Formats: sequence, C-alpha cells, structure tokens
Amino acid sequence: MNHSNEIDYEHWPANQPMDETDVSLRAYLSRLSDEHLVRFDPAWSDDQVMEWDGNFKCDGTLMLVCCERDVGVTEFRRVLAEHLQVRTAVVSGPNFTSASRPGGNTDTTTQASMTVLLASMLTLVSCGGLAAQDSRPGFAVPADITFRAATIQSEGARMAAEVFAPREPKESKLPTIIMCHGWGGLAEQLRPDAIVFAQAGYLVVTFDYRGWGLSDSRVILAGSKPASKDHKWMAEVKEVRGVVDPIDQTTDLMNAIHWTMGDPQCDPRRVGLWGSSFSGGHVAYVAARDPRVKAFVSQVAAMDGRWVINNPQMRNQTFTQGTARARGQIEYPQAGEKFGTLKGAPVLERFIGYAPVEDLGRCQHVAKLFIIAEKEELFDNRDHAILAYQRATGVKNLVTLPGITHYGIRSQPGALHHGHAESV
Repeated sequence: MNHSNEIDYEHWPANQPMDETDVSLRAYLSRLSDEHLVRFDPAWSDDQVMEWDGNFKCDGTLMLVCCERDVGVTEFRRVLAEHLQVRTAVVSGPNFTSASRPGGNTDTTTQASMTVLLASMLTLVSCGGLAAQDSRPGFAVPADITFRAATIQSEGARMAAEVFAPREPKESKLPTIIMCHGWGGLAEQLRPDAIVFAQAGYLVVTFDYRGWGLSDSRVILAGSKPASKDHKWMAEVKEVRGVVDPIDQTTDLMNAIHWTMGDPQCDPRRVGLWGSSFSGGHVAYVAARDPRVKAFVSQVAAMDGRWVINNPQMRNQTFTQGTARARGQIEYPQAGEKFGTLKGAPVLERFIGYAPVEDLGRCQHVAKLFIIAEKEELFDNRDHAILAYQRATGVKNLVTLPGITHYGIRSQPGALHHGHAESV
C-alpha cells in the first residue's frame, strides 16, 4: 500500500520539533499494549495468521504498522474483520520493519518511523479514541473531505466501496466520478486520487471488484445440488477469488453506476468514469453501453483483450482452457496466482469478446480523455489508446505524459499530478 498522499514521509524534516499535539499522541501511543499496536509481516504463513485468528482477543482497534510494500495486509485485515469482527487501522511507511510472527512482541520503531506514525494517526485519535472515523478507513482522512464505507450489490455479491466528498460542498448535487483500479489492484490504492478529486468538488466512489480486496466473491457449487422445494438449500461452495475476468469486472462497474445513481449527493446528469491500466478499457466499454455516463478518463489503458487469440499458441491455450472449463475438467485459477509479473490469473476465454477499442463509435455522447505513457512498455499505444482516440467521435482529447513508462503514472509524482490536472 502507498499512503504518500497522507504524509510526505520522503521529505519529512529530520529535525522537526514535536509540538504539544505530538507529545500527547506519543503519550497515548505509549499506553497502547502490544495487542493493539503490532507489525504485519508479509512472511507470515497462512497457518500463523490462522493461529492468531483463533486466539486473538481485542476489544478496540488493532493498529497495523506495516511497510508500504506489505501487500498481504489487506487479506489479513479481511480475515480479522470477517472472522473476529476486529476493527483495524493501517499506518504505513517505507522504514517500518516487521515483527517475527503473529503474537510476538512489538519491535521498537525508529525515531523517523514513530514521527510518521504520530502524524498519520492525528485524525484517528481525535475525540479521545480511535473511533473518530468510519470503522474501515485505516488511513488519515483530510479535514476538508468526508469519507464513508458502503456496500454495492453485484449479481448477489457484496462489493466493498468507499465514498469521498467535499466536507463543505458548494452545491447539493455534485458532479460524480466512479473510479476503478487496474489488473490485480484494490480500491484502497485509489485513495490518494479520490481525495484529490473530492477536494476539487467531486463526489467520488471507489470499489473492489468481486473476489478482490474486501469484496465478496462469486461462488460455485463444489458438489451436487441438493433437492429443494422452495429454492432454498445448503451446499458446499467454492469462491472464485483473485482472478481477472473483464466481463465480470465491467458488470461490477455497471452495478457501481446503478448504486451511485441512488446516492443523495450524486448529480445523475454529471457522472463520469475514471480507469487506469486494465480498467482504462473498462470505462470505455461501459460508457458505450450506459447513456448515463457523460465522460470518462482512460489512463495508460489496454483497450483490446483479443490478444488471447492473436497468435496460434495463445489461441490454442485460450480455446483449450475454455473447452475444459465448460466441460468441468478444470477449475478457475487459484486466488493469488500470478500471470507473469501481474497479480491475478486471467480467465482467458472471457477476453475473446472484450475489445473496448471497437466501442468508441458508440460513445458520441461521452467526453473522452485518453492519457498515455510516452514509453509504454506493456503494449503498443498505437493499437490501444491512440487507435481508440482516432476512432472516437465527439468531444475527445489525447494527452501524452513524456518520459514515463506504464507504471510511471503512479511512481513519478510529476506524472501523477499532471494526470490529476488533466482529469479535473
């Protein structure tokens, strides 16, 4: 996770003095027991996590202090929330080290890390405790915006959503942005962007796709369906989790639009979509099918899923898997399985009919912004965003961010700020 939007720890002055608030926070933290302030270690095995799951007792909020690269902390929080009803808040930074195992004593943080921890907790410990914010933010909410967690239903599964808005809006109905993350990403990674847009006056909704993050999964029967007279029955099921399916994900985005239209702060005449990388194609796909979408931002987007049949080897693999899955001979990919360097294995046969680049002719009513990386290394922009831009009619714009690669849009602050400015 990366919460650099919350605190600029890379440029934190080493000799910055502690003010009275910092001193009181230090005193507060010193009273927290080890069971409330722990480190998350990505090397923990499933058995270790479940061992803690079975024995952990906590009547407050567990503060998880983790390295920003500890990607497993999201799944760990989900286990705590679902099985133990334990509320968690996350503080991250690049200098935090990890404890050796669940239940171990908390290591002593460095002075720099403690300073970051104190600053990051400012909003969490206001009002004399850890309940100043929603039960699930786990990050510092700026004073000028509001945050709330929400649940979106998508084909019977509950998707975890987060809603951001200006604290003092200038109008009762707000222009609205629905944001969706890329391949293997999570909604929490969009918080810095969502905060920027909310501070600019937008209502912002982010969500985890089904089977990702804090959202429920689609489930399939693990055995035979039992007899039933009233369409209610109990059976063993398997969840489809951590896989990449563009048709399911675009369905989730459509349901996020349905949900957002019912929000009292949403202006249904001014709803736009924002997607990056894989979801940069999703926003075009959905905008072509939902006339309520008035604008989209497609950032470093892959616009054509037909690469799965573009050469004989991939075509054979895709069709072989599709046939085997349809005949019940293979299951869906395992959760957490990787596809090259990407987290989440694709359901290949579901990509055959996914080609947003072919949909731009149906988006005349939509204002379109395409943002591309000059040194895109994952695909040829000419076959994706540039081709989509050329095919698009109506209001459109194409912006090239100079000198960056695909992931530079997130890692290089200048590129990120440029992207925000263009989007707003």
